[in-house]
Amino acid sequence: MAPIAKLVTFKFDGDFQRQGFRVTLEIGTDGDLPDLELSGALPPSPELVQQLHRWQQHYHSLEGATRIKPKAIVYQGSIHLVEACRQAGVELGDRLQQWLTADSFRVLDLRLRESLNRDDSVRIVIRSADPHIPHLPWHLWDLIERYPQAEVTLGAPTLERIAQPCTSPSKPPIVRILAILGDSNGIDVEVDRHLLQALPDAEVTFLVEPLRSLINDHLWDQPWHILFFAGHSHTQAEQGCIAINPHDSLTLAELKYGLRRAIAQGLQLAIFNSCDGMGLAHELEPLRLPQLILMREPVPDRIAQAFLTQFLRAFSQGDSLYLAVRQARERLQGLEREFPCASWLPCLYHISAEPPLDWQALRHNSTLESPGVVRHKDDSQVSSPPVGAFRETPLRDSCLQPATPQSPSQSPSSTTFPQPIARQLPLWMALVTSVVVAAGMMGVRSLGLLQRWELAAFDQLMRSRPTETLPKRLLIIEATESDVNTYGYPLPDEVLSEAIARLQSQKPRVIGLDIFRSQAITSLHQTLQQPNVVSLCSVRRSDNPDRPGISPPPDLPETQLGFSNVVPDPDRVLRRQLMFMQPDPADPCATRFSLNTIVALHYLDQDGIKPQTLDNHQMQLGNARFTPLETKGGVYHGIDRWGFQVLLNYAELEQFADRLSLSQLLNNAPLPNLSDRAVLIGMTAPVTNPTDYFFTPDSGTWAAKPIAGVHIQAQMVNHLLAAALDGRRILNPLPEWGDRAWIALWSAIGAGLAWKIRRNEIILGIALSTAVAMLYGIAWVALIAGWWLPLVPAGLALISSTAPLLLGRRYIAQSTRPNPD
Repeated sequence: MAPIAKLVTFKFDGDFQRQGFRVTLEIGTDGDLPDLELSGALPPSPELVQQLHRWQQHYHSLEGATRIKPKAIVYQGSIHLVEACRQAGVELGDRLQQWLTADSFRVLDLRLRESLNRDDSVRIVIRSADPHIPHLPWHLWDLIERYPQAEVTLGAPTLERIAQPCTSPSKPPIVRILAILGDSNGIDVEVDRHLLQALPDAEVTFLVEPLRSLINDHLWDQPWHILFFAGHSHTQAEQGCIAINPHDSLTLAELKYGLRRAIAQGLQLAIFNSCDGMGLAHELEPLRLPQLILMREPVPDRIAQAFLTQFLRAFSQGDSLYLAVRQARERLQGLEREFPCASWLPCLYHISAEPPLDWQALRHNSTLESPGVVRHKDDSQVSSPPVGAFRETPLRDSCLQPATPQSPSQSPSSTTFPQPIARQLPLWMALVTSVVVAAGMMGVRSLGLLQRWELAAFDQLMRSRPTETLPKRLLIIEATESDVNTYGYPLPDEVLSEAIARLQSQKPRVIGLDIFRSQAITSLHQTLQQPNVVSLCSVRRSDNPDRPGISPPPDLPETQLGFSNVVPDPDRVLRRQLMFMQPDPADPCATRFSLNTIVALHYLDQDGIKPQTLDNHQMQLGNARFTPLETKGGVYHGIDRWGFQVLLNYAELEQFADRLSLSQLLNNAPLPNLSDRAVLIGMTAPVTNPTDYFFTPDSGTWAAKPIAGVHIQAQMVNHLLAAALDGRRILNPLPEWGDRAWIALWSAIGAGLAWKIRRNEIILGIALSTAVAMLYGIAWVALIAGWWLPLVPAGLALISSTAPLLLGRRYIAQSTRPNPD
C-alpha cells in the first residue's frame, strides 16, 4: 500500500523581538481538511534573529555578484571566511533547535510525532508574516531528520484553494514550459537550457534575453504549466526584481496582468533559478500562483545548476514536487565543502492550498490548444511564434524556413520556439582584427602623426613620478637680476675672475662657466687656463644662418671646452641630452663634448672613471651604459638626430644641487664643502640674460615658466654623475621590435575583450576602462624602472580593436533578422 500523504501546517503569528509567536498546528491528509488543530506558543528570541543576521553576513561575504560563478567565491571567499560561514551556520541551527524545545511548543511537537509514521509522505508548511521566518534553516529541525519522506516548505500567510480551469486531454499529453533566460553576464544559463530541453514529454519555449513586451505577449497568448527563469535577480525592500536582458530589469508587478492571465489558463508552478527570490514570492502572493521554487539567498552558479539537474531528474521521474525538492536540496550537501550551506538555499513556496504537483498530473492537465500550435496528422507540433517575435529575439538561419511537421522519430521534448543565433563571433575574426589594427597603428606612428600626443603622455608620466633622494654633488652660482643691476651686463671679467678665485680656495673638483667669453682680459684669461675650469662655446648650425656659433676663449685645450648646444623638441620642450658629436674642424667651437658632459668627465676622472666605447655605439661610464636614440622608429620622426643623444632623466633641482647668488659668493657667504662638488656659474636674470630658456616635462603647460640654461646644464651633469656613480636609472625607449610587440599585445587585449564580453556593452566599457588604467599604470612603473613604453599607440590600439568586432556583431545580428512583413 502506498504511503499516506500528510499535510502539516504551522502558522506563526507574532514577532521575535517582544511578544513571541502564537503557533497553530494543523494535521491532516494532503488535499483534505485538517483532522486536528492545536495551539501553542514560542517565546521571543531576538538572539535567534541576531544569529540569522550574523550567518547572512558571513554568507554574503563569500559572494561577489548575484548567481556568482564558483571562481568568484574562490577569489573572494578565503578558507577563513568559508569556515566562519560554516561555523555561523552551525550556531544558527543550534539556536533554532533550542528555540523549538520551548515548553510552550513541546505539546505541538509531541502530538505531531505521535500522528506521523516514519514512512509517511509528509509536507510541512511554515506560514508567517514575519520576514525572518522564511530565512531560518527549518530543514535542520530534528523532526525533519526523523521522517525521510518529509520536507519543509514555506507558505503564504493566507491560503485559499483556486478553481482550476477546464482542461481537455492533449494528444499526446505534454508539459508546456515557458523558459526565460535573462541576463547571463558572468554566469552560464546554457546548462539550464540543456536540462530543460532534455525533459521527457515537455514542450519548452525559450525566450533568451527578451524584451518585456515579448514576455507579456507569451503570458497572454498561450497557456503554460511551468514558468521558468534563469539569470540575475535580487530582492530590495521585499520587492523582487529579475534582469531579463543586459539592459532591462523588471518586477513581477510589471507583469501582473499577464501572469494573472497565465494562472487563469493553468499555470501551476514557477521556478526562479536565480538569487534572493523571497521578494519574488511576495509579489506573486496576490496573484495566487499555486506553487513556486526559489533560492532564499544569493546562489553560486554551480549550485543553481546542480539543484536544477537533480530536481528535474527526480520530478520528471515521478517524485512529488516537495520530495523532488528535498532530494535535490540534500544532494547539494556534497558541494558544501566549497559552497557552505548550499543545501539551505532551495525552497518550495506555496501560495494557494493546492495539493502538491507531480509530473504526470501536469502532463494530463493540458488546456485547450493555443492558436500558436499547428496540429498535423502525426500529432507532431510545430510552434508558430507570435507576431513580433522575429523582431525582438535573434534567430537561427534555419528558423527562417517555413515550419514543417516533425517526424515521428523526433522527441516531443524538442524546443518549439526558434532559438537565437550565437552572437559570439569566430575567434579568427578577433585575431585578424587585432593584427590589422596593430599594423595600422604602427603605420600611423611611423609617419609621426602620433608624436605630439606621445610626447605629451611622456611629460605626464614624468610629472607623476615620485620624488627621488639624490646625493648633492653640484653647487650653482647664479647671476640674478639683482647681480646684473649691481655689477652691470655683461658681467665684468674681474667679477668672474674674483668669483672663480673664491671658489678655487675651496678646491672644487671642476668649475663650469656657463657664460660666453670669446675674449678675455689677462686676469680672467689666466683664471680660465686653470685645468679644472671648463669654458663655453657654441657650435655653428649650418642649417640656421642666425646661429653662426660663438667662439671660446682663446688658447684653451679641448679638454677645457664644452659646447652649449641642446636639442629641444618641436614643442620647445627639452627631453633629450646631447652628450657629444663630431665637430667641423673649421667650426669656431671645435670641441666634441657638451659643457655638461665635459664637466661630468672631469668630475669622474678623479674617481678613476673614464668613458669606454662599446659595441652598437654604446658608451660605458662607470655603472651606467648609455645607448643613443635610434635613428628610426620609436616616438621621434623627422627631428634633428645629430650627435650622441639620450633621454634626459630629470630630477628635482633642490635634491642634488645647492644654489648661491653671485653677490652672496663675493660677499663671503658660507660655502658647502666643495672638495667633492662640481660648480656651475651661469645667468638666471630673467630679462637681460641672453642665454636660451627651455621648457621641460615638468613645465606642464605653455603658460609655465621656462628654465634657465644653467639649471638645464645642472640637470644634465647630475644625470651623468648619478647614473655613473649611483646606478640611477637611464631612460630608454623600447627597441623597434619591442614597440611593435607592445602595440600588438594591447590590440589583442582590446579585441579579446570585445570578443569575450558580448552581452553587455556597459561591462565592456568598464573592462576597457580598467584595461586603459592598467596600461597607464604599467607605463608609469616601467618609466620609473627606466623604460619608456609607447602609451598612446597602445591605448589607441586597445580601443580601436574593439570597434570592428562590435560593428560586426551588430551587422550580423541585423542581417539575420528577417523582414517581419
